[in-house]
Amino acid sequence: MDKIPYILSSTVYSALLLSHGIRLDTKLILYFPNSIYISFTSSTLKNLRPDMQSIMGIFRKASSFLSKSEKTSKVFRILPGIVCGYKDFLGIIGSLSNLFFYEDKGIRIENISFPKNFKFLICYPNIESNYLKLLIEGGAKSVKIYSKYKLPGPIIMVINNYIDKQVGELL
Repeated sequence: MDKIPYILSSTVYSALLLSHGIRLDTKLILYFPNSIYISFTSSTLKNLRPDMQSIMGIFRKASSFLSKSEKTSKVFRILPGIVCGYKDFLGIIGSLSNLFFYEDKGIRIENISFPKNFKFLICYPNIESNYLKLLIEGGAKSVKIYSKYKLPGPIIMVINNYIDKQVGELL
């Protein structure tokens, strides 16, 4: 059985959904080979459902847009809060400041105090060596999350739970 639909849909709803609605302070960008990306901006997102079939429909629509276009900087609106297009890796991550990335050799998540606006990068199934070198040289911080979590969805849930707890302690 192909695990990709499960991995994609669990990544989307783990990052963006709460039990009672949409997490309002999150932007999820999924980056694929050939410089393809799909971006979800939760503050403008509408009608995101937590089932695999609906989420895979979003990916089918993005694929349809991208298959009909040339590789340009044009951005395609799929739904409110969801766009897709082509952009290189550096264009996706932007500045390396306040950038954290998942790696088994990193600092344990419990020992990190995340800044207010940060980016967290999860490369699945692993990070390419040239990207890893770029991140380390640019000062991005590697973060270790419990070794039993390998898929992006559960990793994101741990990060969100940790951040929610960290923010709650500040209030």
